[in-house]
Amino acid sequence: MGPVAVLVTLLAGTSFASGCQESESTGKGDSYYCICNSTYCDEAPSVVQTQEKLTYTVVSSSKDGLRFHVSNGKFGHKSGGIFSTKIKIDTTKTYQTIIGFGGSMTDSSGINIKSLSEPVQKKLLGAYFGNGSIEYNMIRVPMGSSDFSPRPYSYAETENDIFLEKFALADEDIKYKIPYLQKISNITNQQVKLIASPWSPNPWMKTAGNWTGKGILRREYWQTWANYFVKFFQEYIKKDIKFWALTPQNEPQIVFTPIVMQSMGWDAVDQRKWLTEFLAPIMKKADLDYIKIIIGDGQRHLLPDWVNKILIDKKANKLVSGIAVHWYLDKVLSINRLDKTHKLYPNKFILYTESCSGVMESQKVKLGSWSRAEDYANSIIDTFNHWVTGWIDWNMALDLKGGPNWLKNYMDAPIIVNASADSFYKQPTYYAIGHFSKFITPGSKRISTTRKGLANIKTIGFLRPDNATVLILLNQYTLEKTVSVEDPVKGSVKLTLPPKSIHSVIYW
Repeated sequence: MGPVAVLVTLLAGTSFASGCQESESTGKGDSYYCICNSTYCDEAPSVVQTQEKLTYTVVSSSKDGLRFHVSNGKFGHKSGGIFSTKIKIDTTKTYQTIIGFGGSMTDSSGINIKSLSEPVQKKLLGAYFGNGSIEYNMIRVPMGSSDFSPRPYSYAETENDIFLEKFALADEDIKYKIPYLQKISNITNQQVKLIASPWSPNPWMKTAGNWTGKGILRREYWQTWANYFVKFFQEYIKKDIKFWALTPQNEPQIVFTPIVMQSMGWDAVDQRKWLTEFLAPIMKKADLDYIKIIIGDGQRHLLPDWVNKILIDKKANKLVSGIAVHWYLDKVLSINRLDKTHKLYPNKFILYTESCSGVMESQKVKLGSWSRAEDYANSIIDTFNHWVTGWIDWNMALDLKGGPNWLKNYMDAPIIVNASADSFYKQPTYYAIGHFSKFITPGSKRISTTRKGLANIKTIGFLRPDNATVLILLNQYTLEKTVSVEDPVKGSVKLTLPPKSIHSVIYW
């Protein structure tokens, strides 16, 4: 118990910060988590351009305890010596434009935030969106309940209410979603993009007749379900909350698997017909057609064939802006599916809309897990190197058990709330995603990076709208590695990367 002092000169230059002052390790995870309460919470460092030429800043986190540790240095002439890896940067070769990063405002997230005192609530929201935050700019919001809700519910609970005369937002929206979305809007300097995703309509609209069965939308309710979307957006607009995008269905094929959660199945051809003939016309009539439509919203197995059945239709192609993907089966489904999809539809952005740890593990919440932080960093680097434009985490805050979840489908989160102590814990995954979300601003473009050497240092680079270059480096080895970063204009710099560490290198 107590603070862990970490003051290390990590890289060439001067050390300025060491990360959180209040941290602990349970011994169950393989690293530390940082403690935030009413009197203390660490902040993510801001990096600004200086008058001094050829300078760079490195922000680092590591398994050994560094959390957003800051070092500065200067580029020099081409350096000699032995390096584990040499990385060459070419800002003249650019690829996809980045939309951003974020998390999800589930009922469970709202319940956990609400369990804290007002000052600690403010710090938690501020850790994601405020000054000194990791600067999320995207939020996914379940339309109705998800498994991370205290109960299954919809906004049309009255059976056969075809015209949705009894449509009403739930208590969960009023208590756990809307208040925090409003507070986020007041504290952020970002333009936050909200994405709405439904899990299931009320069972009376489905062929299965229950929340979790292998049901699809009954044909006689196709128009009712389209109207349901319109009413949802209109109710949120009354609360001064506007959405940037929607997905027609979370995990449209999951009902055909053994996984149990409230859901609804969609055949791609049926979804295409529903989008073009029912949803799009009523959204346009209601002046809501500015809301982007993103299809997929499931595992990579939907790529490219399932989405192709929708986008091959000219009318549907014009209506759809992007393709959403979840990460849970990425280790068994080839990343080339992203490349194939981009090649087929280069004008459609690809966005990761749900990712989290603990899904297939017995220990759902693993406080201080660096291996899970590496999973996050690996996913972002790998998918962005294959045309992905944004990455959204799942729950923004869960309790010590990994819930609440009405199906007991517990998972981990970047922030874990300990309500009894009126505090919350920043997991290593919080810092991992922060290395990207803080420094890769919306509108940045991926650039060419060429890596040579024996060490597989994961690498990705970006050119920001303010002309800053950002390089992310991930050392997954248990040994220190040396890296030579070579910029054709600035020169070279030698970086020493500690074991099990992630770094954001920023320079102008």
